[in-house]
Amino acid sequence: WHIYTDEELAKVGGVSAVDRQSSNNHIIPANDTVKKNLKKVKKGDHLKLKGYLVSINGTKSDKTFYWNSSTTREDSGDGACEVIYTTSIEWLP
Repeated sequence: WHIYTDEELAKVGGVSAVDRQSSNNHIIPANDTVKKNLKKVKKGDHLKLKGYLVSINGTKSDKTFYWNSSTTREDSGDGACEVIYTTSIEWLP
C-alpha cells in the first residue's frame, strides 16, 4: 500500500489498522476454469474467492522450499501472506 500524506493514513486508523485490514494473497487455482477466470481479474474488481488456506512443502531444482499460509490477521511482513487454493471465484457488484 502507499499513501501521499499522513492525513490519509490517519483517516483509516494508522499503520496498524492498514496492516490488519490488508493482505497479500497468493492464489493457486484448483482447476482450469478458476485459472481462466483469475486471468480476467482487473484492478478495482470486488471478488469472492472460495477455497482453502494451504501450506506447501516442495522441491524445485534440488532445493526444498516452504510456502506457508498465514492464519492470523495480526501478522505483517515476510510470512504474513495468505496462500489460497482457490476452488471458485465470483465477481461482486
